[in-house]
Amino acid sequence: MDPANRHFYSWTVTNDNVSPIITVEIPHYRGLIFTVPSGWSKEVTERASGSTEVDVGRLLATAPPDAGIRRGQSAIFSIQLHARGASAQRGDVIVEFSDGTRVTIANVEYPGKEPWLTRYMTLVGMIGLAVVAVVIHLRRSGRAKRKPPPAT
Repeated sequence: MDPANRHFYSWTVTNDNVSPIITVEIPHYRGLIFTVPSGWSKEVTERASGSTEVDVGRLLATAPPDAGIRRGQSAIFSIQLHARGASAQRGDVIVEFSDGTRVTIANVEYPGKEPWLTRYMTLVGMIGLAVVAVVIHLRRSGRAKRKPPPAT
């Protein structure tokens, strides 16, 4: 994730294997624009609307025949997100080599579903402050009413 722009994620994939990388599969939540290396195709799945089981979609980038990421080479994949609703999470990225080997790379940062509390933190905080202010006001006004009248 670019610290200056929370809505843009970029990954550099470097091949240290003899066999070229032909597919890269990256999870995302609320992706808008997907960039893959020139000549690669992309298939983007979104999370199922209203689904509680699947909270992320997938970007599947596929190299054309004989155009994968060769040993010692790198390629950049990126996602630009919608304005709201995603936060940095950790998950698995899957790469496949031309020899059929699939490798799961764990603990990769990707745009995931923002936790409910984080999404509504400002609203929850404002409601909490309002409740505290009302309680303080009620206590103060209750004490003022209970004071006996001054003796004359």
